[in-house]
Parts: sequence; structure tokens; C-alpha cells
Amino acid sequence: MDKIRHTAKFKKERFEVKTNLFLILFQEDEHFIVYSPALDLSGYGYSEQEAKDSFNTVLAEFINYTTTKNTFFDELKKHGWKIKGARKYKNYRWT
Repeated sequence: MDKIRHTAKFKKERFEVKTNLFLILFQEDEHFIVYSPALDLSGYGYSEQEAKDSFNTVLAEFINYTTTKNTFFDELKKHGWKIKGARKYKNYRWT
């Protein structure tokens, strides 16, 4: 089991989301799995790179879906995140 740091930047119309996540990479049978405890998301593949690419896809879809549905901050809070300036974003509309 390896611990890795994942940073990425996602841009969508008027906003940008930067991530800096702690991930766990492990192998189960012939599959590699990348798991983010902070978001309870995972990706998998037959190689480490496939698993990382899969995770990037899952993370991008998570961000896209939650921002489209205006539930991004709610989802983060469900996973124990504290949002700085939460009042500022209380009624924020992404679209």
C-alpha cells in the first residue's frame, strides 16, 4: 500500500477547483486501486497508471456533477470537510 499526493486543477466556465488530496494506492488481485478517503472516491485499472487515470476521471465527474447540481459544498461537508468562508458560498450558484 502506497500513500501518494494528488494535485489537479479543474476549470469550468466561471470557476476553477484546485485539488490537493492524499490518496492510497494498492493492488487487489490483478487490479490496482487508487482511493481517496477524503472524498470516498476510487479508480482502478490493470496498472498503476490506469488506476490513476481512472481516478482522475472519477474526480472530474464528481466535481462536474456536484457543481452542476449545486451540491459541491454539501458533499464536502458530508465527508467531514469544513469550508472556509462558508457563508460566502451558502447560496452560490455554479451555473
